[in-house]
Amino acid sequence: MSTESFQRRLTEHTNTLNASIDGATQTLLSRFQDIADIAMNQRKDKHTVSSEVYQIECHTLSMIRAVEQLLDISRQLKSFWLCNSSPTTVPSLSYNETDLVGLRTKLTSLQNIGLDVKNSLVNNTAESNEKNADITS
Repeated sequence: MSTESFQRRLTEHTNTLNASIDGATQTLLSRFQDIADIAMNQRKDKHTVSSEVYQIECHTLSMIRAVEQLLDISRQLKSFWLCNSSPTTVPSLSYNETDLVGLRTKLTSLQNIGLDVKNSLVNNTAESNEKNADITS
């Protein structure tokens, strides 16, 4: 695989990962706002309150799913850092970095490493499932 195609693939995975993080974060914020709007006490009758309780439960479940998605992404990144199965070296960042282009390059490299880890974890899981299916048949 050429370096350009590898970098392109890593960039695509980075964008996918960022989109999923943004989506989960947006879900958390919007559902929390919905719950806050519903929770206002305006002398409601018990039927209205009961339907609003159901709405709050639905919004809460949606928030839980979004948090679980974020935790899964975090777990995958931690697993990659622990296993470090990538031959790519991890660049170190200086807190006094003044070269913005260099800093951007280092940050992009770190993002790409995270995406590479996610893909390797997904591929390893798929291979394990195939092996288990072969063993059971």
